[in-house]
Amino acid sequence: MVRRGRSSNAAVAVATALALILAACGSTSHKHSAAKKGLNGLTADSSPTSSTDVTPVTDASGKPVPAAARGVRTSGSGAKTGAAPAKGNAPVPGVSIGGTAHGINLKNGTITLGEAWADAAAQSAALSAIGAGDLAPGDPKLFEQTVINDMNKNGGILGLKVLPAYHEVKVQDDPASSEQATCDAWTKDTPGGVFAGFGPSAYSLGDCLEQRGVARLSAGFGLSDEAEYKRDPHFYETALNLNRVATESVDGLAVQNYFAPYFPTGTKIGVLTYDTPNFNRALNDSLLPALARRKLPAPEVVKFIFPPSLPNSATFGSQMNNAVLKFSSQHIDHVIILEAGGRILLEFTQRAERASYRPRYGLNSANGATTLARLNALPKAQLHNSLMVGWIPQTDQSIEDYPDNTGSASRQHCLQIMKDAGYKFVGGNDRVTALIYCEVHWLLKASLEAGGKAISLDSYLAGIKALQGRFDTSVTFGADFRAHHDGVSAGRDATFVDGCTCFRYTGGQFPIP
Repeated sequence: MVRRGRSSNAAVAVATALALILAACGSTSHKHSAAKKGLNGLTADSSPTSSTDVTPVTDASGKPVPAAARGVRTSGSGAKTGAAPAKGNAPVPGVSIGGTAHGINLKNGTITLGEAWADAAAQSAALSAIGAGDLAPGDPKLFEQTVINDMNKNGGILGLKVLPAYHEVKVQDDPASSEQATCDAWTKDTPGGVFAGFGPSAYSLGDCLEQRGVARLSAGFGLSDEAEYKRDPHFYETALNLNRVATESVDGLAVQNYFAPYFPTGTKIGVLTYDTPNFNRALNDSLLPALARRKLPAPEVVKFIFPPSLPNSATFGSQMNNAVLKFSSQHIDHVIILEAGGRILLEFTQRAERASYRPRYGLNSANGATTLARLNALPKAQLHNSLMVGWIPQTDQSIEDYPDNTGSASRQHCLQIMKDAGYKFVGGNDRVTALIYCEVHWLLKASLEAGGKAISLDSYLAGIKALQGRFDTSVTFGADFRAHHDGVSAGRDATFVDGCTCFRYTGGQFPIP
């Protein structure tokens, strides 16, 4: 199917808390139907509507699933919403283990989940070291415990009490070793293991959990490509994988007339990305073919070492200086950044401004541009006339444009329970981190409860597809896992507004294939 003239070929480990900088059927017309009812009972402008607008959901056997059991919250906002029918922690009669399912203790009525966290003070220090000390990382352990408490208060998962298996990740640790240690902590050091763990995987975490029979969920800024889902079939995320990000970065920007000449020398395109297998496949299999289909000039591509943190920071900085020099000397007027988290955008724009080089940027939600810009971490002059394709409203918009009492009922409920737990939000980054923790826990709950009472990895897979695109996501506009492991299903165009130092949406929602 074709969206807006496009070709039809068309993250919650601790990295999420640092994600913004440390990481970690449409019409052929360009018009959007703003009046059309959006996904999850929302209109195109993300205003909540009555829960009666939500299409009934059935489980794997075709039976109706109650709204509270699938993550669809049925009334208002705040701590009192979303109460499930089953109260307390006693197992629901008939719950059993139907296959591979670590972390389930029917005798005690519990289900154990893998939770990773990093010290908030250590995260803040790491952010300060790269000039982003005002980017509040949030408190992962508080967010995790708060959403678990909320789940247990409202029936747990199928009546099973949720228990956390915490593993602390040190910010200064080698990330590859840290991912393996996380997998070992959840699967070897936790008695009985865990049913699921949360977070993106840049190294071994995903494959390790898959091999040891553990489900994995993530949300937000994805590090995955299509190949990862084939290796790890029990991994789902409310995100866009890198292949879809790459395609949407071209097609979504093209329909906004982004590629019109910006410098007198004519359209010249530059692409900035990371040098990893996932990013390379997304570049070669998706972004470059998308440019070629539109007969756009072949881009100049610069790849950076990953991760950009210690001990690679010196190499990363040198590569960044060379990239600015190369692009400015070649008069490249369009710069597309394929990344996850915003570190490339942060470093490149700061250096480009010092060099008085101001191209037109083509961005997407994974760059976290508004959140960084509102902290004055990005030079405003660099973002002038920039365009974006967005699917994460919390980081796409300013806090003033996206108040806490708007968006989906799940978003409002998540932010409220964190406030009730004593957390005081500072900006967009800590808000999106909290939302991601709520998202993955509620998605697991909704999937298992839609999959039937015989809990297993198979029931989890059946349940997540049985949600039929009506999971009440707190992170994006719509989440549908029937055709994709990365469930983001809708986006919006946005443009940078100098007056508010932020991006603002310019049209209604459109489907992302």
